Amino acid sequence: MLQGSLHPDFAAVAVSLARIIPRRGPGGAAVCVYHRGEKVVDIWGGTRDAAGNPWEADTLSLSFSTTKGAASTLLHVFADRGHIDYDARVADYWPEFAQNGKDAITVRHLLCHEAGLYAIADVVEHASEMLDWEQMVRRLAAAKPRHPAGAAHGYHALTYGWLVGELVRRVAGLKPISELFATELAAPLGLDGLYCGVPADQQRRCAQLFGRQFSGPIEKRRANTERMIARAQRWRRRLSAEGVRRASAQQNRGGGRVIPLSMGWRLGYHRAFALGARAPTGFGHYGFGGSGAFADPARQLSVALTVNSGVGTPLGDLRIARIGGVAMRCADRRAQELLPARAFA
Repeated sequence: MLQGSLHPDFAAVAVSLARIIPRRGPGGAAVCVYHRGEKVVDIWGGTRDAAGNPWEADTLSLSFSTTKGAASTLLHVFADRGHIDYDARVADYWPEFAQNGKDAITVRHLLCHEAGLYAIADVVEHASEMLDWEQMVRRLAAAKPRHPAGAAHGYHALTYGWLVGELVRRVAGLKPISELFATELAAPLGLDGLYCGVPADQQRRCAQLFGRQFSGPIEKRRANTERMIARAQRWRRRLSAEGVRRASAQQNRGGGRVIPLSMGWRLGYHRAFALGARAPTGFGHYGFGGSGAFADPARQLSVALTVNSGVGTPLGDLRIARIGGVAMRCADRRAQELLPARAFA
């Protein structure tokens, strides 16, 4: 049983969502779609925990690497204001970063995964060390890149958050990244549930995670170290049209050193992968466990999916690609139906 609101033109999205919600065992999901500035889909279903409690309108779900897209947008907000230059050296904002041959790495190199800092084993010995922001920042500043800046690209899966996050902090007066998410993105956009570190009084809303990639449900007590994302309540602009154009322009091609297929890296986003539809100008970010979000400027379309049960990596989980493809086809049909009326007018 799905709950929420749905425009009839996008009914197929609801069908697609119903198919990915587990029929046996725990698991739920939520989808939000905007088309031409209108929220046309805001639906959810399934369960949020092992006790079988239903997914609700305000349920939060861990988004993993989908948060890279949100972090990149945060950086673009400051670039749009003139505080960050994409072609400036990272060390111009973060002087300690110049260590070990990194003085030539630019902001652009970081955003399109060309900095050569993708090997997490070069930075930490144990995953628990990643819970200390200051320690991670010091180690990344001292790290030696695997290749010269711009010589190749490789997905910075487990280092990107600190690299981009600390860069933003340096130009924002060293404010905590959780505060910057709240003041620069969530509050201005009217987002209910976008957190980088969930406050204690909101952890009651967090969904547990289930699936073969997890040893069991991740308890709510851990949610304060994890990133959650929910849905927008109203449509607002945070970047200029020129800022969006710069951020979404493709930067490199071909397979990378970490992911062998072409991701079509933009500045902090990858191309919009979809089944049964193409979006040459689309950009976004998908995450481990099945979540994902993207925008398709040509269609004036944006799509986001959150889940709490899944089968694996973004490359092995096609749920956001399926739902995204369905949403694109719905938008195309809607546009075709409007053509005669426009022609007559």
